[in-house]
Amino acid sequence: MNTYDETRRFPWPVEVSLLFCVVIWGTNFVILKAAIPSMNAQALNLMRMLAALAALTALHTLHVRSEGQGFFETFRLSPGRIIATGLFGFTFYQTVFIVGLDNTLAGSAALIMASAPIWTAILAAMMGLDRLKPVAWGGLFVSLLGVGFIIISGQQVDLGTDVIFGNLVMVLAAMSWAGYTTLNRPLLRNVPAASLTFYGIFLSIIPLAAISWPYLGDVAWAEVSALVWGAIAFSGAFSTGLTVVLWNDAVRQIGPSRTAMYSYLVPVIALFTSVTFLGEQMVLGQVVGGVLVIAGLLTVRKAGRKKPTR
Repeated sequence: MNTYDETRRFPWPVEVSLLFCVVIWGTNFVILKAAIPSMNAQALNLMRMLAALAALTALHTLHVRSEGQGFFETFRLSPGRIIATGLFGFTFYQTVFIVGLDNTLAGSAALIMASAPIWTAILAAMMGLDRLKPVAWGGLFVSLLGVGFIIISGQQVDLGTDVIFGNLVMVLAAMSWAGYTTLNRPLLRNVPAASLTFYGIFLSIIPLAAISWPYLGDVAWAEVSALVWGAIAFSGAFSTGLTVVLWNDAVRQIGPSRTAMYSYLVPVIALFTSVTFLGEQMVLGQVVGGVLVIAGLLTVRKAGRKKPTR
């Protein structure tokens, strides 16, 4: 079992890598939102997942070679669960995520995705994997209230009813990611994060291709700019590839709680860049909702969990 010295200062390489992760994840919302008008959202999703597959194939190959393992050796440890969680996390979640982002503001999408730990905690409690203190349940309620503020803030933006629909779909995406995270926990004990992510993307490419197939003919491929292809490569290789490895390495070195503190910067960066580069209007519902979501999450983290009863 790993133990972490909470009084020890962060090693500066870990701090740099964590800041790199949150900047990549925060700007990913804006970069994808800017690229969607040049390519159908589902076609864009397939292209960025192909880029992610290329990056994760390289990372997985480096790992198995360094460990002297076969290419699919760790897959054989739990093939059924790896297939199920991989399809859920990279076919269903990624499809829902891109639909939500296509229909709402990048800033709102990031704020709603920040609620994923709420749904993770609720799901873990429902499955009997965690027992939260009453104060923690209060924090969850505050965060859920914040999500509600963000959803209805779509009414304050002159983009039609699609924004509220997109916000609701983003809630489903956050729930899906929470489910994937919860189901993945047992697998990560035996399967490295880079390999597990590779398996999920590898298994999802065919169903993702089937989902996007009807839309591929609508894309004017010759007119897709180098900037858009760069955005696709960035989103796939960095946001879904390299950062996963860096983040999980930080968890290994300094523990999950200290690592998770950096995740609260993601919606802040996304909201700032969406206003700065996309010209999105920051509305009161986003600000109030974002503050409530993060305040609730901090309350849950500080409250801790009940000790198991014997």
